[in-house]
Amino acid sequence: PKTNDCKVIIKDGEVTLSTHTITGSSEASIKATIRGGEGREMTFNYRYLLDGLLSILTKDIVFHIKNETSPVTFEGVGDKNFLYLVAPLKS
Repeated sequence: PKTNDCKVIIKDGEVTLSTHTITGSSEASIKATIRGGEGREMTFNYRYLLDGLLSILTKDIVFHIKNETSPVTFEGVGDKNFLYLVAPLKS
C-alpha cells in the first residue's frame, strides 16, 4: 500500500479508518448512524481527507456517498456554509 492511502470502511454501525505503511499500521473506529451505505469500502489520500475534516467546526459530520468510485461530500451538521468534496483513489 502507498503511504498516503487511508482506507475508510463503513459497516456494522461504525466508520473505520485504517492505514498501513512500511513503518507500521494504524486503525481507528467511531460509532456512526448509517443510512443506506452499509458495507462500503473506499480509499482516500489521507491528506485530502484530513484537510476537509479539520475544516469542519461542528461535532457531528455527514458524509454523502453515492458509490465507492464517486466523489464524496461531507459537511458539519447544521453548518450549511461549508461543503467539502473529495474523490476516492482508484484501486
